[in-house]
Amino acid sequence: MRNLWDMMGLDIYLSALDSSTFESVSKNIHPSKKISTPLLCWDVYLEHYHKTLQQIRKRNEVQELNQLADLHSIDFNFDFITEKDYDALVFTSSDQTIQWVSPGFSDMTGYSRNFAIGKKPRFLQGPNTSKITRGKIKHLLQTGDFFRETVINYRKDASEYACELEVYPLKNLAGDTNGFLALEKKVA
Repeated sequence: MRNLWDMMGLDIYLSALDSSTFESVSKNIHPSKKISTPLLCWDVYLEHYHKTLQQIRKRNEVQELNQLADLHSIDFNFDFITEKDYDALVFTSSDQTIQWVSPGFSDMTGYSRNFAIGKKPRFLQGPNTSKITRGKIKHLLQTGDFFRETVINYRKDASEYACELEVYPLKNLAGDTNGFLALEKKVA
């Protein structure tokens, strides 16, 4: 019983003992002088840590988007993004030229931020990208309304993936569309 300090989940072990065994074991348990980490279940800790990092990343992305909105005279509240599930963000001008992408864009596509800026998102399309879907997206962008669509895109290494888009029109104070924000999620 000298190695109980090293045992993860001591409470589970002790609770599984019958009362007579517990009494004999508990006599041999002495408080340690070591400073312990209060959380011994690292998977729970790491899950919380991962969620915290995601929230920090999302808040930073919202701050960058707010700066872009000011620069482009856009009246839009980006705070809702922190509650959304996405892999990448793409901010385009009204003619769909990419102005900014989140770091997740590079992770998802393999293309660097610098490569993407100044291009139109269609550079991600390829042979299996549906012409019908492309036409539908073009039409929906022209309406200036929010839409959700799934499109086949291609990574830098030419592998394809299904990408769910949530596209938000970004309007100025006069109500004119000044750009678009796409929340992108790899779905297959």
